Formats: sequence, structure tokens, C-alpha cells
Amino acid sequence: MVHGSIRIRIETNTKKHIRTLTLRVSSWHEVRLPNEFAKRIAKMPGPFRVSIEKYPVGDPIGSISVEAIDSRSAREIRKIYYDSTIPETERKALISARRGQGKFRASLIRKWRRCAVTGLANRKLLRASHIKPWADSTNSERLDPLNGLLLSPNLDCAFDCGLISFDRHGAIVLSRLLSPKDLQLLGISSGMRLRGGRASEAFMAFHRRRVFKK
Repeated sequence: MVHGSIRIRIETNTKKHIRTLTLRVSSWHEVRLPNEFAKRIAKMPGPFRVSIEKYPVGDPIGSISVEAIDSRSAREIRKIYYDSTIPETERKALISARRGQGKFRASLIRKWRRCAVTGLANRKLLRASHIKPWADSTNSERLDPLNGLLLSPNLDCAFDCGLISFDRHGAIVLSRLLSPKDLQLLGISSGMRLRGGRASEAFMAFHRRRVFKK
């Protein structure tokens, strides 16, 4: 019987040497490392740190590549998963929305069809971005397509970090923390604006007030 999985991460102080391993386990009390993994560890220059994460069967994080999700997102997803006050169907929808997947992403694709700013249409490159941050939103706001933008990766990251926002007319607002060189390399310009739709001004006003770094 499989109890779940564990993820072992071993890294040197300089983080130049990192080894990771995920194992399915039948007992939390006895875990044996494969010989090949143990040999690789033995060749690592010390000292090094070891971290072990345990994921019971059914835990939503156990099936996600840890490299693909930050620890804050993992904590938020797990909190929702184990919240018995949220109906199961809503929990699944919320977890998918936090991953940028599921109904939330699908609703943004229907609304915007392409990047809300650049017009990029390759859906494999588009990110479902919350306007009012996930941590500040209610569960209904987390699933509300009016609280989302479909953005290319560079714009999604800049928006999430508060380095760009949009005014009530949809024109881009740039943070002074972005240098002209940054803007050039990111392909972001002051003439950009939301196209093909309007974002909820209530959510965007929150972003300008609480997230945007002037």
C-alpha cells in the first residue's frame, strides 16, 4: 500500500550542486535511497543541507513539479485542499485557478482570446493572471474572470510584481523601478494598452493602490 511520496533535496551551501529525488513510499518510517542517487550524493563537495518534504496520497502538491510552483503557492493550494468548509467541486476549481489552469484560465481565453496587451495568440505562452492578488481575494473573486487578464509571460511577471499596471482607460502605467534598458529588453513600452476588452475597474484600482510600485 502506497502512503504517498517524499521529495528529498540536497544542496551545497553555494547551491552550485543540487540533487533532488522523489520516491513513492509505503512507509514513512523506512525510506531507502537508490544506490545510484546515493553515489551521486557521495561525490558532492560538502558541507551540504538536506530537506525532505512529505506528500500523502491525494495531496495536490505531490503531483506538481516543485520547480514549477513557488512555496507560497504550494502553501495556498494545500490550505484550500484541506479546508473541509469548501465544497469539493469549488476546491478543485480554486486549486486549478491558483495553478493558472481550469475554468478560470478557460474563461479568460474566452474573454480575451489572446494576450490582452500584445495580441499574442499562442495559448501555450499565455498566463492567466489575477488582477487582485490571490492572497487578497475571496474565493469567489479568485474564480471571477473579471479579476483576470490573459498575458504574455513578460507582462504577467511585471504585472504580478507591481512593475506595471493599467489606468481606468486601459493604458499601461509603468513603475519608475523599470529602467529604459529594462523596458527595451522586456519589450514593454509606454504606448501599450489593454485591447479587445476591459478589465474590472474595481479590481484594477486595487492593483494600482496595493500592488503597483510607483
